[in-house]
Amino acid sequence: MALDPNTEPQMMHPLRVWMSGSDVGASVAQGNAIQAATELTRPNDANPYAIGDAIANSTTAASVTPLQFTVARGTGGAGRIIGAQMWVNSATEFGAMRLHLFNTSPFAAAGFQADNAALALTYTALKTGSAGANPNYIGYIDFQSFTALSSCAVSNGVCDLSELAFDTASGSSVVFGLLEARAIFTPKAQGTFNPSLDVIQD
Repeated sequence: MALDPNTEPQMMHPLRVWMSGSDVGASVAQGNAIQAATELTRPNDANPYAIGDAIANSTTAASVTPLQFTVARGTGGAGRIIGAQMWVNSATEFGAMRLHLFNTSPFAAAGFQADNAALALTYTALKTGSAGANPNYIGYIDFQSFTALSSCAVSNGVCDLSELAFDTASGSSVVFGLLEARAIFTPKAQGTFNPSLDVIQD
């Protein structure tokens, strides 16, 4: 049974593109569909997150590295993100979170916020970056609710846009991500977060 976009919520919906049978061939001709995934292992503690806290790989700012997704066909490539999923390796220790995406690394080395610190996205991180005049910020994807399985949980991303356009920097084929807690929750020590992006490459 075909999905009907008219029955979907108008503001927040699963991040995807609606295609009729006549549209599918055109979409495939225009781009290559791939999945791009990465994994973050958080520190060895169970300190609760507050809303707005950074979820990162280290409690030391100088050791934090952003998520990286290989999304483009080649260096300097572009495309669209049309879907996203988030896996966590616990069936109970998780909460709502937001994935912020950037065309280039939003901060210089040691400029990131440590795990459990308040995430602070600066004007420079959002607007400029090494891509020049183009906005560095691609957008964000929310993982609002999770389905718990035997030893993990999964969430489908939602966004107020049907797709997010990216334009990787010259010499790069990746986009960068930062995770932000959007609920108060106690995480698993050394818990892993596995976000995956559904991508159409130009």
